Amino acid sequence: MKIAVASGKGGTGKTTVAVNLACLMAESSDHICYVDCDVEEPNGHLFLKPSITRQWTVSIPFPSVDDRLCDGCGKCKEICQQNAITVINGKVLVFPELCNGCGGCSLVCPQEAIREIPKEIGKAMAGHAGELGFISGRLNVGEPMAVPVIRDVKKAITDNVEAIIDAPPGTTCPMIEAVRQVDYVLLVTEPTPFGLNDLKIAVDTMSKLDLPHAVIINRAGSGDESVKDFCLDRNIPVVTEIPDDRRVAELYSQGKIIYKSLPRFKEYFEDILRAINDKRKEREGNFMKIAIPVADGKLCAHFGHCQKFAIIEVDTDSRKIISKTDAEPPPHEPGILPQWLSEQGVNLIIAGGMGQRAQQFFNQYNIEVITGVTDVTSAEEVTMNYLNHTLQAGDNICDH
Repeated sequence: MKIAVASGKGGTGKTTVAVNLACLMAESSDHICYVDCDVEEPNGHLFLKPSITRQWTVSIPFPSVDDRLCDGCGKCKEICQQNAITVINGKVLVFPELCNGCGGCSLVCPQEAIREIPKEIGKAMAGHAGELGFISGRLNVGEPMAVPVIRDVKKAITDNVEAIIDAPPGTTCPMIEAVRQVDYVLLVTEPTPFGLNDLKIAVDTMSKLDLPHAVIINRAGSGDESVKDFCLDRNIPVVTEIPDDRRVAELYSQGKIIYKSLPRFKEYFEDILRAINDKRKEREGNFMKIAIPVADGKLCAHFGHCQKFAIIEVDTDSRKIISKTDAEPPPHEPGILPQWLSEQGVNLIIAGGMGQRAQQFFNQYNIEVITGVTDVTSAEEVTMNYLNHTLQAGDNICDH
């Protein structure tokens, strides 16, 4: 499992919870990894004091224009959504602070005058603190984009570990990238009006991302009951309430693990661990997500020509449909749809026809492909036929 510890605002005790939880879990397993995705201000290392065994540079592609080839046509300016490149009097100007490294300008340049060079924006590192794995990143001073560093840090998480991801505070792009594709989000808040306001925003964000989440109230007893009332009203589990205690702040300032110095606080982190174990048990059923290209509500013959994808979550043990979402795909370009469907958590795609190259892309993302399905029926019927082993699949109707 990947568990993210997040918050709607800074200063709620998010890192305190994350490092203590990771240490507690590592006491009973050697497959736990703490992942510090708060790359603008990482501080998990201050508590864990890890031994770093590997470091690497994080870069994004940056456009370099060859003035000898450029004819000033302005195609690069037209495609740039960040306004990071412009053309004045036939000369191309690039604004490094605005570029997000998408590479669009180099793709559309008819003169092939733009090439991409790597631009360092941060660093990442990995190591261990005793039996606990450790991964972290740091955005270079002055760089505006934390997301590529966070993405690189998360890529270092191996499949054989349970990751505790210390997410950036707030609900902007860095936090969203940190919690993307995690299994459970723990939202740390405090019982104050500011805490409640930002918790509401964080909860709405989790709901839009369709991520299971629960709340941890830190410094309990220092405010009112409004946070608990909100969680009760929204049916959000409060997994523990960590009491307000000056000694916790003192230990934090010394970079110490709380429950090791104050043993009675261990019970609060054990509460969190129990909630994680309960969530793990919920996931033990054989669930999977199936993507089906549809047009006018029925199976589309070619996945690349569909209007939408029906993304259906099923329980293969009970052969039941759990949920169905109709999602509009991004523009059809090589490799885009497999990546997008992987981000939706899809395990299987059922289609009438699909080219060999597209199938290879899906294989790269560990998405199983079934082609040759010619029944022009609803996505739900196709899914039930698959679950009941009655799905008729013939020859792939697309062989390009």
